[in-house]
Amino acid sequence: MRSYLLIISLLFSTYLVKAQQYLPVDKGSNITFSIKNFGFWVEGSFTGVRGFIQFNPNKLGNSRFEMTIEVTSINTDNKKRDRHLKEKDYFYSEKYPTIYLTSTTISRSNSDGFYVFEGEVYIRGISKKISFEFSAKPAISGYLFHGEFKLNRSDFRVGGSSITLSDQVNISLNILTIKK
Repeated sequence: MRSYLLIISLLFSTYLVKAQQYLPVDKGSNITFSIKNFGFWVEGSFTGVRGFIQFNPNKLGNSRFEMTIEVTSINTDNKKRDRHLKEKDYFYSEKYPTIYLTSTTISRSNSDGFYVFEGEVYIRGISKKISFEFSAKPAISGYLFHGEFKLNRSDFRVGGSSITLSDQVNISLNILTIKK
C-alpha cells in the first residue's frame, strides 16, 4: 500500500512541475498599439487572439507561447482608417490575414516577478526576432499575462515610407487564459 501511495505521489508531483496548458480567452484579453501620425498618437487594438500557452513559473524550460491575431479585427475607432490599414500598402489582410507570435525561450527576468519572452513575431510574411519582459498573475483558472514591446513597422513593410508616420509602434499585450 505504501509503495502504491509513493508511486501516485511521484506521478502527481511530476505532473505539477510540467508546464500547464492554457488557452487565451478573447473576452478579457486585449492587444493594443499606438503610433505617432502627424505628431499625434493614434491608438488601436486587435481582437480574436487564439493559440495555446504552456506555462509553469517553476519549470520555465517547458514553457511555450503560440498565439495568433486576426488582422481584420483591427480597430482604431475610425472605420475608413481601419479599411485602409487592411489594404495592400499596410497589413494586406487579404494575403496575410494572421499575425503570429511564438516563443523560442521563456526565462526568469532580473526584475522580481517578471519573465522574458524570446521568440518571433510574423507580420505580412516577414518574421523578426523579439524579446520583452512580461508578468504572469494568477487569474480565474489560468493567468493574466502582460507585456509591452516596440516594433519597427517598416521592418514588416507596413505603411511604406512616410515622413508623417513614425516607424516605431508601441504594443501592449494583456492575455487572459484559462486552463485547458
